[in-house]
Amino acid sequence: MTPADDTGTLDRLWASVAPEAADLEDVVLESKRLVVDDVQAAEVDRLMRLVRRVVPDVDAGAARRALEALLVSMDRYRAYVVPGRGVDPEQAAVVESAAERARGVLAPSDHDALDLVVRLVLDREVPEAALDSGRLADDFRVRFQQTCGPVMAKGIEDTAFYRWFRLAGANEVGGHPEVLSAGVEEFHTWCERQQAEWPTSMTTLTTHDTKRSEDTRARLMVLAEDAPGWASWLETARELAAPHRTERVDAPTEYLVWQTLVGTWPVSGARLEEYLLKAVREAKVHTAWVDGDTGYEDEVVAFARALGRDLAVHEHLDAWTVPHDAAVRANILGQKLVQLTMPGVPDVYQGCEIGMLSLVDPDNRRPVDWSDRRERLARVDDDEPCFDLDDDKMRLTSLALRLRREHPSAFVGPESTYTPVAVGSAHALAFARGDADGARSVTLVTRGAGRLADAGGFGDATLEVPAGEWVEVLSGRPVDGGGPVPLADLLADRPVALLVRPEAEVAPEPAPEPPVEGAEESGEGHPS
Repeated sequence: MTPADDTGTLDRLWASVAPEAADLEDVVLESKRLVVDDVQAAEVDRLMRLVRRVVPDVDAGAARRALEALLVSMDRYRAYVVPGRGVDPEQAAVVESAAERARGVLAPSDHDALDLVVRLVLDREVPEAALDSGRLADDFRVRFQQTCGPVMAKGIEDTAFYRWFRLAGANEVGGHPEVLSAGVEEFHTWCERQQAEWPTSMTTLTTHDTKRSEDTRARLMVLAEDAPGWASWLETARELAAPHRTERVDAPTEYLVWQTLVGTWPVSGARLEEYLLKAVREAKVHTAWVDGDTGYEDEVVAFARALGRDLAVHEHLDAWTVPHDAAVRANILGQKLVQLTMPGVPDVYQGCEIGMLSLVDPDNRRPVDWSDRRERLARVDDDEPCFDLDDDKMRLTSLALRLRREHPSAFVGPESTYTPVAVGSAHALAFARGDADGARSVTLVTRGAGRLADAGGFGDATLEVPAGEWVEVLSGRPVDGGGPVPLADLLADRPVALLVRPEAEVAPEPAPEPPVEGAEESGEGHPS
C-alpha cells in the first residue's frame, strides 16, 4: 500500500550484504538450473527417453541440453497444450518466448535440437519422427508441462526466494520480489478487468502455502517506506550482534535473521530456529535437506538463539517496531479491507481475523485460539470500543463480510459494479461497489502512512463521496455524500473507512461457536 518505495536504498543495502547474489535474474536461473540438474533429474531422464523413442536418430546430448535450457527458461508454471486439440496462439507464444531465452544460453550447435524440442512441445510437424510415434509424442507433451511446474516452484519459490531477499516480505507465491507496490491507476485497471472477466475468483492474503502471513508482510513492507531508517537501524543491529557472530554466519543469512525478527517480533526462539533451519536448507547454498552441513546449521541456530536472549537486541527491536506501529497498522487494516471488498470472493485463512505474525509452514499451521476470537467477535456485536489492533482487524473483517453477505448483488451478482472513486492524495485509494441501483459501499484506505505523517497529514485532500446519505460503519459516524469530504475527517479514527448507505448497514449478530471443538490453545499471542 506504499505510494513510493525507496528501492534504491534497498538495492544498495542488499548489494552490500550479498554482492554475489545482487542480480535476481541470475539467482533465479541458477536456482532453476539446480532443480533441473538435481531435484527433477529423473523427470528430465523420462522426457529424454520419450524424445529418443519419437526421434531415434536425435543427438541425445544436444537434445538434453536444449530440453533443460527450455525448462529453465519457462517463465510460468506451464503452457496449456492439450494433445489433439490444436495449440492456442497465446500458449504457443509462451513456449516460443521461452525458446528465445533458451537460445541465448545455448551454443549455436544446439539450436537445431532446441527447434526440435519446441516442435514436439507445440505439436508441430516432426518429419524425422518414427512411424506410429504419435502417442509417445503426446506423452512427451503432457509430461513436459507437468515438469515445468515443479521446476518453477522448486526453483523460484523454494530456492531463489531463500537466496535473494532484498525485502523478504515481497518474496511471495504469485508475486515478484522486485515489485514492492502497484500504483492506484494500475490497481483500478486490474480490478476492473477482474470484475469483467473473473468476478468470482478467490482473493486472499494468506494461505497454507504463503511464505509469510499477511501481517508479517505488512510489517516488512514498512522497511520500503523508511529504507534509510532501516539501513541505519541495521547498522546498529549488526554491531550488537558482533559478540554472537561466528565465522560461518554469513551476511545474507544474518540479514534474513534481522528481517524475520522485525517481521514477527516478539517471536519465540523455537519458532525462529525452526524457520531458519528450513530457510538455509531451502537455499541450498551452505547446507541442504539431503547431505546437509550440520556444523553450519548449528552455528546459525546458536547465533539466532544468542540474539533472542540479548536484552540489548530486544530493546533495539522495540526501537524499530514501536515507532513504526502506525504505519504497520495502516498496512494491516488497509490490505484487509481492500481484499474483503474488491472484486472476487475473499478467503480468510484460519486465524487471520486478527493479527497473525506467522512464517512459512509449519509455523503457519499452529493451533488457532478460537476462544480468543469468539470473545473479540462478541465485543464487535456489543459495539464495544476496540482495545488493540487485533480488535480493529476483527471488527473490520466481521463488518465487511456481513456487508457482502447481506448485499451480494453489489459484490458478486450479475449486475455488481466496481467504480474508482477520486481522492485528492497519493496516500489514499478508494473505490465503490454497487449494483443496478447505484453504489452501496465505498472503501477508503491509507497508503504509505509513515511518509504521510512525515508530510504533515492529508491537509486539504478530499474524497468525492457519491450522492446520498452514508454511514462509516467502523465508527458509526454519518457522512454526507454528493461532494468532497476531507480525508482527515474520514480517517480521523482509523487509517481505513468503509462507507455504506443506511439501507445497507450491517446488523450485529450473535457470535458463532468455535468451528473446532477442543482447539482452544494457540502457539503464541498475537501482538498488535
